[in-house]
Amino acid sequence: MLRFTQEARNPFEALPLGNGRLGALVYGNAHCERAILNEDTLWSGYARVRVKERPLDHLAEARRLLFAGENLKAKQLIEQHMLGEFSESYMPMGELILSNRDRSPFTAFSRTLSLDRSVATTTYCQNGNTFKRTAYVSAPDDVFVIRWESEKPGALSFDVHVTSQLRSTVLVDGNDLVLDGQCPDHVEPNYVVNAPDPVVYDEGRGLRFCVRCSAVLTDGSSWCQDGVLHVENTTACTIVCSAANTFHDGRYRERCADVLHKALANIGQLAQRHIDDFLRLSGRMTLSLMDDESVYDMETFSSQNAAGTVAVKQYEMLFRLGRYLSICSSRQGLPANLQGVWNWDLRPAWSGNWTTNINLPMNYWPVESCALPECGEQLIYWLETIIPYGERAALADLGVHGWCMHHNVDAWGKTDATKKEARFGFWPMAGVWLCQQIYRRYTYSNDVEFLREHIYPIMEGAVRFCVDWLIQNDKGEWVTCPSTSPENTFWFDGEACSVAVSSTSDIAMIAELFDNFAEACAVLEIDSELLRTAQLKRAGMKWFAIDDGMLLEWDQPFEPVDPGHRHFSHLYGCYPGDLCMDDPALLEASRKAFHHRLDHGGGKLGWSRTWAMALAARYGERPLVDELLESFVLTSVKKNGFDFYVA
Repeated sequence: MLRFTQEARNPFEALPLGNGRLGALVYGNAHCERAILNEDTLWSGYARVRVKERPLDHLAEARRLLFAGENLKAKQLIEQHMLGEFSESYMPMGELILSNRDRSPFTAFSRTLSLDRSVATTTYCQNGNTFKRTAYVSAPDDVFVIRWESEKPGALSFDVHVTSQLRSTVLVDGNDLVLDGQCPDHVEPNYVVNAPDPVVYDEGRGLRFCVRCSAVLTDGSSWCQDGVLHVENTTACTIVCSAANTFHDGRYRERCADVLHKALANIGQLAQRHIDDFLRLSGRMTLSLMDDESVYDMETFSSQNAAGTVAVKQYEMLFRLGRYLSICSSRQGLPANLQGVWNWDLRPAWSGNWTTNINLPMNYWPVESCALPECGEQLIYWLETIIPYGERAALADLGVHGWCMHHNVDAWGKTDATKKEARFGFWPMAGVWLCQQIYRRYTYSNDVEFLREHIYPIMEGAVRFCVDWLIQNDKGEWVTCPSTSPENTFWFDGEACSVAVSSTSDIAMIAELFDNFAEACAVLEIDSELLRTAQLKRAGMKWFAIDDGMLLEWDQPFEPVDPGHRHFSHLYGCYPGDLCMDDPALLEASRKAFHHRLDHGGGKLGWSRTWAMALAARYGERPLVDELLESFVLTSVKKNGFDFYVA
């Protein structure tokens, strides 16, 4: 249980709740409760065919330039003609505000978050009376609930408001308060500075959405007037909220009302149904590093961190919080995005999208080993819906079969290259990486039928893409071309360049995919032409480049612009993959590359340092793991346990 004795002042002190589809950040303050509300399919944009230049028309020339050693010209060609648009952005749905009419001083304030039950609780004393507020997001009933109670009868009076940063109106429908709104047609990423019109409501094509709230009282009275729900002289009141939008169909208002009224009809069972359901997942495993009670004083942790120390118990808390956040953000609907299911900004950090070149896979690293396979399945089910978009991107943009995905993906199936720069925009390897993650679902479970029905078809399409995408160089080796190493650059003719042939990460990901595919085929007793072709190309692939005993990031010993770059993509074969682990020479070369990056300042951001920890563990360097873990906590962890960074 996370415990605070001070009110939250910002989202990094608020407490996260979620059921996978709905998310809430609850402040838990005494005078004015705030809950930031999110819904996983609420995005800017709309379903459409993106109009762009035909990248395929320039692919052959880009390859010719690269094989001729004209890397910089190839990069310029790609950035001029082969990139697409920015992704759309994950939207903040709204905010629920409960304003206490009694603003007199309070004492004995406490707020907690149960990581086992996913219940946020606030208690305080005011005018000799004790008040308690509990909040949760129910998966069984798909609603957000806040219950406010007074120890003395009839002593509670407050007003309920619901607002949104999006275009919206607040309506009264009988006893319900309804926020009805619309998302923008387009939102520019937050890193596009000085955008003349960053939030566009052009043709009104954005998603429509609504939030519907109702109150159930033990006594006293409630009424809706002028867009406010008033509660007066009650002993206890339960506020129940539902939400829906037009992402799936146009009946969002009806669906929202149906869900709310069904929950209200079972009001007495909501809390226990939620707790029983959450315990089913949270209770499967635990980690205890200390023998004392598992109550985590977050303000003490924060003070200790400010003084440069980390308690062992804080590591235990972070492990449990990580499992907790996985359950809250990936149980149903879409997989966890860049911020899980929580967002409070109209232009969220990096659009709040699925950043596939590290962040999306990293969200799912713990699910199998931490006994949360259902949470990992949400990634698999989503990929099944994305594949048709990935097939179009592969064929139309790159002239190959199968499916692919670049580094920024949104709810509208954007799988093509991303606008601006090749170093991050042109990287069609995301699907290959994600196949490594989803194959773990089988290796942990040995569930042959799930492999057959869900995992194998996704892998098969990715293998088909790789088989077509590989081409032969003048030595007859199978290579990827053009190739980038996510977001990194090297010096070429005095300028920063990012495009080469067969980056190290490409080699590791494709080789591992081919190996896993062969293993899956053996399990499923499948013998196909695709399998045989993949095995032949696997045997003939251009292999890793090593110079002076160090694994290189690209096919040549280019000098990196940033030798301490935050990504460790060239070490994928050690983690999250394991391709290098059985080759002592390759393992040692990768270790040398790892330390070279750290020695030049790599691994400083929270997610990057986490990746470095995993790599250090693979190399068996326990003191380094300890050092990285401590520095991660001291530099990256917010008061509520979040790791959040915006450059």
